Amino acid sequence: MSDSNNLLEQYCLEKIKVIDPTARKSPGSGCGASVGDINSKYVFCGAKIKHTQENFIIDRKKDWLSLVKRMPNVTDKFLFLINENQYGERIVSLTSEDFFNLLYKAFEKE
Repeated sequence: MSDSNNLLEQYCLEKIKVIDPTARKSPGSGCGASVGDINSKYVFCGAKIKHTQENFIIDRKKDWLSLVKRMPNVTDKFLFLINENQYGERIVSLTSEDFFNLLYKAFEKE
């Protein structure tokens, strides 16, 4: 279960607040009560710390699908999952559709 001392969640929250000052930790973060650990006007974010692992391993069923199945049927928000390994390296996972939409928006090519 997540708590207020989760540094990865705090890191993500600070970064997301740059574009959305209303971003916040999700109520019940980490217990499955809401979508992801952080909620904002634009994104749902799941944060997983895996300090016992060197490699990034995403458990599709446990890590990814558990977030996807809680997504609202209709939303403009996108979902991403951030993982941190034992070296403090952080990797973001998202669907290729969301990735390319973000890329197009960044370079104004829709």
